[in-house]
Amino acid sequence: MNLLVGESFDWRISPKNNKAYIVAPGGKIIIPPSVDGKIIFKDTYIPGVYQLYRNPRVSNSESKTSTPANLPYGAEPAGSFTVNIDPKESFQLRYLMRKLIIYCLKRMLFSRVVPESYPE
Repeated sequence: MNLLVGESFDWRISPKNNKAYIVAPGGKIIIPPSVDGKIIFKDTYIPGVYQLYRNPRVSNSESKTSTPANLPYGAEPAGSFTVNIDPKESFQLRYLMRKLIIYCLKRMLFSRVVPESYPE
């Protein structure tokens, strides 16, 4: 899933026996609050990949968001989402990189190496 900076991420989890964690770009671990198994994460102001984790042993409460130092034992990967400044920028950068690679490969494959001529 791709979001723009500032857009909220909605995540539905099992309301019982399932604690959710979000690892933001840079490694900050966030335990978002859950209401009836729904998490609405609004702190998407840093572009990058946000990783999602679940721990089936405990559940999120309606408490405030907290930030532990490490993911707890038993936390399992549950997906990810990406936050971009502008999705067109991401697409344009990939497009330009592909064009540059193709251009370089063509030059390497189709350029002639002309040997220097030596006087006799």
